[in-house]
Amino acid sequence: MKNVREFVKRGGCYHGTCAGAFLVIEPTRRKRIHMIPYKPDDPNHYRGGADLVLEITDDGMAALGPEKFRKSSYHGGPAMIKGSPVEGADFKTFAVYASHIVNTVGPFTDMLSMKNKAAMVAGTYGKGKMFICGPHPEGDYGAQDLYYKSLEWLIGKKVYPGTCWRRRGVPNLAVSTGIRTVEGGKLFKELFWHEKFNRISMGARADVVVLIEPKKKTYSSVPR
Repeated sequence: MKNVREFVKRGGCYHGTCAGAFLVIEPTRRKRIHMIPYKPDDPNHYRGGADLVLEITDDGMAALGPEKFRKSSYHGGPAMIKGSPVEGADFKTFAVYASHIVNTVGPFTDMLSMKNKAAMVAGTYGKGKMFICGPHPEGDYGAQDLYYKSLEWLIGKKVYPGTCWRRRGVPNLAVSTGIRTVEGGKLFKELFWHEKFNRISMGARADVVVLIEPKKKTYSSVPR
């Protein structure tokens, strides 16, 4: 916890989704790194999972795109309200939950409403930047652009997401579209690597990870 706090304070970036958002808001039942002046509205119950509607604020639309309402997958992340002040922290709400949770597997979902409580919060801590998110846009095909846009806001650089596909004839090898490399072509006829991260992205069920080192022009495969 100390290392994370110091890393961001010195100018690092932090992106936290669901439990990663819980970790850096005001402590309730569990010890946390109190870096963001928000807290969970109900620390005692797990709300379960559902597809929820988010309302993006004006600050959020400036960073995440012009659409006011978006749907996103949700699995028990925090619905946040303002908490105790944090020295050196300056944060704004980028999105709120626009409706009650419905059609969920959780047993306590009707106890408290999530409506109008913060779903996405972003800002600065010390010299660093932080973005936290209660729902899971990164795992939702229809909302993944929100995830990539949040990374772009965080690091100040363009992020190029790739569509995951499987190399024909190679069992359970997942790669993503990006820029073709000669080195990769020596291993497979069609191999692509991520422009920014210099590595092959993998699917959830991939058995092999292929890593490219552009400067050394080498590659290696690693079983999962």
